[in-house]
Amino acid sequence: MTAWQASLQRDGVPDLRYRTRVSGKFLGDDWRRLQLRDEANWQRGEEWDVGYDAAQLDSVTNDIRAKLGKKS
Repeated sequence: MTAWQASLQRDGVPDLRYRTRVSGKFLGDDWRRLQLRDEANWQRGEEWDVGYDAAQLDSVTNDIRAKLGKKS
């Protein structure tokens, strides 16, 4: 699991009201499958809206596939 990151930038400065993190979990006994999960939170006052960032999840998934995927 990564630490929370302020991944939204406004005028070159991180917007601390939006944060994301990615976690991974190997499935099965042989560790051949990896399940990724992306969490995103948006702060409204004192409360956090909980959701996910589909674009970030796609990006992370593609990066990991490029590094760890099957070699031809």
